[in-house]
Amino acid sequence: MPDDPMVNLGVDLIPEPRTWSPTDTMFALGDSVQIEIPEAPEVGDQFAAADLAAALREEWDIDVSIGSPGAIRLQRQTGVAARAEGYQLDVTAAGVTIRGYDAAGLFWGTRTLLQAIRRGAEGPEIPGLSIVDWPAVQLRAMHYDTKHHQGSFAYVQGLIRRLSRYKANALVWEWEDKLAYESHPEIGAPGAFTKQQMQELTAYGR
Repeated sequence: MPDDPMVNLGVDLIPEPRTWSPTDTMFALGDSVQIEIPEAPEVGDQFAAADLAAALREEWDIDVSIGSPGAIRLQRQTGVAARAEGYQLDVTAAGVTIRGYDAAGLFWGTRTLLQAIRRGAEGPEIPGLSIVDWPAVQLRAMHYDTKHHQGSFAYVQGLIRRLSRYKANALVWEWEDKLAYESHPEIGAPGAFTKQQMQELTAYGR
């Protein structure tokens, strides 16, 4: 809609954050950027930073490093306002700050950041935003039915990554004949995934 403030910003955030407001500024990513992580990072903090860096390289051809100080700052936030999987994202002309209430919240904040990037006259940029967000439900699952097709191992990995961009955190997968049953191998279709591959995909999704 023409009067939708988010559309006017040139971004489309799915799902729409609980609270957000635009600011009269924007942050230009440029050709290179550094991501700053907490001083004593946990595994989840490191994963969020590394995954964000990989996406910026692949999708926007930006030279990304992880260190301090950084124009994109990943931080932890605690206190009475903390909500499970929640985050706060602030974009100013000087950079971006994402404060996650836990490892999941920090990761979801980076997913929102990736959705907010738009192509400006001088390259990729992020409009000024102030967002506070947390999920309405704990389990956000997508249904994956492979009855009539067989995706590759790499395809399923990519699907999991794409779904995470929209904050889905579970995959309900109808295997049927796409699993190579060890006790009855005749059931599995050609190219069916082995039990080990399914375990690897489960670990990848986690």
